[in-house]
Amino acid sequence: MSLTAPSLSAPALEWALYYLRRGWSVVPVRRGEKIPALPWHQFQNRRATEAEVRDWFSDPTMGVGIVTGAISNLVVSDFDGDIGAATEQQLLPRLGVGPVALTGGGGCHRFFSHPGKKVPTRTGILPGMDIRGDGGFIVAPPSVHASGRQYSWDVDAHVDDLGLPSLTDSMVDLICQDVIHGTGAVTPVTHAPGPLGLPGQITDGREQYMRDTVLAVVADLKAKLGRLPTEEEVVAEGWPQYAAKVDFRRPGRGEAEFRMKVRYTLERAARGLVKVDRAVTKPVTSQQEGVTGNVTPNGGLPLVYFNNIHPNLDAADFVEGLLTEAGMSVTYGESNCGKTFFMTDLALHVALGIKWNGRTTEPGGVIYCALEGSHGISNRVAAFRKHLNLEGEEIPFAIIPVSINLLNPEADTERLIDAIRRAMEEMKVPVRLVVLDTLSRALAGGNENAPDDMGALVTNIDRIRQATGVHINAVHHSGKDTAKGARGHSLLRAATDTEIEITKAGKDSPSVASVKKQRDLEIEGEWVFKLQTIELGRNRRDKPVTSCIVVAADPADVKPRGPKLNMWEKMAIENIKEMISRYGQESWGDLPRGKVLTEEHWRNKWFVTASIDNPGKKRVTWKRTKDRLIELRMVGHSNGYVWLVQEDSEVS
Repeated sequence: MSLTAPSLSAPALEWALYYLRRGWSVVPVRRGEKIPALPWHQFQNRRATEAEVRDWFSDPTMGVGIVTGAISNLVVSDFDGDIGAATEQQLLPRLGVGPVALTGGGGCHRFFSHPGKKVPTRTGILPGMDIRGDGGFIVAPPSVHASGRQYSWDVDAHVDDLGLPSLTDSMVDLICQDVIHGTGAVTPVTHAPGPLGLPGQITDGREQYMRDTVLAVVADLKAKLGRLPTEEEVVAEGWPQYAAKVDFRRPGRGEAEFRMKVRYTLERAARGLVKVDRAVTKPVTSQQEGVTGNVTPNGGLPLVYFNNIHPNLDAADFVEGLLTEAGMSVTYGESNCGKTFFMTDLALHVALGIKWNGRTTEPGGVIYCALEGSHGISNRVAAFRKHLNLEGEEIPFAIIPVSINLLNPEADTERLIDAIRRAMEEMKVPVRLVVLDTLSRALAGGNENAPDDMGALVTNIDRIRQATGVHINAVHHSGKDTAKGARGHSLLRAATDTEIEITKAGKDSPSVASVKKQRDLEIEGEWVFKLQTIELGRNRRDKPVTSCIVVAADPADVKPRGPKLNMWEKMAIENIKEMISRYGQESWGDLPRGKVLTEEHWRNKWFVTASIDNPGKKRVTWKRTKDRLIELRMVGHSNGYVWLVQEDSEVS
């Protein structure tokens, strides 16, 4: 089938469909950025559907990205600026004739067919030259660069006119061998003479240096002014610093591009999408926290030596010592233990930016996804508002009162990301916390014990966190064996940064919240709380309508939590209590002090009460029930008599 590219002025959707029909893996990219606008790992293994592409590019501000490698049958050489152009000229005899795209930053992309064996994506393979192979990504025409210029196809080497050339053997050798240590097939190109080669100037990584300079200046001015600076304030402070290090005469690196980067950074900072609370004092040289040192050039692995390893003293915990930015937590417990009230209370404290149980919170927006219905959460919020006299106050807290499906990535994942971004714009603060109440409802009928379904849910939660920077807390239930934590497949716990368990020994006992897991923080924290009733008003029948707030309780009021019993064991305990009160005898001899009962009385009462039709099954169930209660030391047994050992204990 013959394909013809749209005009450069055509919408990005037309271009995305054109590339998709060429067999290339297409993803969206935001204006001025060089990374996909969504988590894109899966599109290295499958091409997006036409429906996905149409959905993504319904946003007219999106540009087009292409995933390189075997998935698209593409390898792309990226030549950047003057140095890259010199490298390209030296390699021309070995590159062959093929399509060329001109980048918005003043460089070019050369396209080749994939050779059928793994081609690594590498940066700095030669001066000014990168390779985008398997696991790689490029921005494609007609996307707009940060400079305001479009990516475009070279009219003399258009993709419509030229087929994809194969990589020559020498190019494959260059890409796949270790050029750093001199074993590549092409001699590395020396830097071009002139201003770009002068000591002290930035000759590579100019865009990263621009980004770091802008972030550092914005953060520094924000600290001094107590607010985000204006565009003019940042340019006045930052442009001289940047221009002193960079040859800004080069296309794509001038003052217009610097101003665009400033505007873009300030816009994202205002929406909470980029953190500018601490200055970037120098370009980051390692992706590892707590270390400094030089990354080995040309894509080699970094070596950070002993004296350059420093502690990371500033954990990004927006609830002190408990919840971290962009993390994931699970709050779990049995039914009616107070876990939803607990998370509502914590969430509202974050929205207010006030201390919670003595711990500092960094204020931010909160979105509470009430997936089991909004009636309960509405009344809980109303009770909290009334208790703290917040009538008329506006705080950055919102409810999503409808069910959402986070099992299927094409259902509600992107809708939730969009809702979070809209909330950031409307609240004028970053959204720090999103609560999913409950996890099982977000799973939308999936099997929480199945690795595929739980894995899909976790993947979509990760997509939301990566796209928005929010912390996501899932309210969940305990498993049948409460000692094993939250129910469901074990990969949920593996993916979780923080686990909080809520327990309640009995209906008259306070609840206890305990931290059970922390990935990056200390595992510490236990809170004893109870629910206090607040009257909200009266209904149409003149009956009081109430809800509850969370208040601290005395740890001494927490009753010992007994073992978890099944229905037959609970029945047997109730039976022995009733029969001892009616037929119990004072003990004698070696029996413990108190009232005792004949085992026969207890057995007969249980047999009358238990609704098991099969006589054989009934006898087996009775024996198991009696033996377990004796083994648990809840019932004593001797010479045909039984008695309660833990008469005052609560069972669950």
